[in-house]
Amino acid sequence: VVSVGDSLTQGVGASDDQDGYIPYLSAYLETNRGIKDAVFSNYGVRGNRTSDLLNRLQDDQIIRDIERADAVVITIGGNDIMTVVKEKFTNLTMADFLTASFTYKERVEKILNTIRQYNQEAEIYFVGLYNPFGKWMSAFSELDIIMEDWNEIGLEVTKRDSNAYFIRIDDIFSASTENLLYKEDYFHP
Repeated sequence: VVSVGDSLTQGVGASDDQDGYIPYLSAYLETNRGIKDAVFSNYGVRGNRTSDLLNRLQDDQIIRDIERADAVVITIGGNDIMTVVKEKFTNLTMADFLTASFTYKERVEKILNTIRQYNQEAEIYFVGLYNPFGKWMSAFSELDIIMEDWNEIGLEVTKRDSNAYFIRIDDIFSASTENLLYKEDYFHP
């Protein structure tokens, strides 16, 4: 399994200095009778945006690993949204996110197409976005709408590939009564 993307793949905020979701997914896969050993390549980099991931998908080692992969897991997009927030913070509008969403969609399409060029058979799992500010800062309540719009983009793009799947995670955060965010930054799970 090749995991690519941002800090969620890298494992920022993970308990016990683990690599985020990867040890949990590995253990889960190994409970399957047909899987003896789940081997992961972790190419998550904190701060990566879709443009960064597109560039990194040209790396020879990443290409080799994707070519041999049974599955590719992608976490990307949160930093694209945060870039809009940082660049337009003093005069932020919903239109800014709409404009950025067009570029986001193009890049997500290119990411999936690039992976498909390297491997026609692998399952692709595209992990959705969540609003880390929803419970703590009502001023960012519009981010729920933005996250939903951007999640729809991920869903739409993955639906075009019969072996690609969109994984919603926003409902986990909105439905939980406990804090699921890393206590040091209240941003990462």
